[in-house]
Amino acid sequence: MVTTLPDLSRTAKALAFYDEQEPVLNAQLDAAVTNKQVELVLARMEKLGELVGAAFGEDTKAFNNPVTCRKTVRPGPAVLQPGFEQSFVRKMVAKWREQTGGGDALLR
Repeated sequence: MVTTLPDLSRTAKALAFYDEQEPVLNAQLDAAVTNKQVELVLARMEKLGELVGAAFGEDTKAFNNPVTCRKTVRPGPAVLQPGFEQSFVRKMVAKWREQTGGGDALLR
């Protein structure tokens, strides 16, 4: 079992970018009036999620396959819905921040 997490600064930055862009894309999704518009917004959302997975794969490549992480790790919602848990990657970044005393300086 890993007691000290690897440097998850890439993942934290990608997650912050995702959280910044998600409301914008959700508004675009709400405003979409054609199937093509919906498909484009959903593709952008998927690409943002893939960026988080890719960052996590790079940060943890000593014990995870980066390609698998890029394809499967997704951030999930920043705001929890009733009955749902926080995503694995969000939990890991939160633990990393606790271990590093915040890690927020890396996001500036």
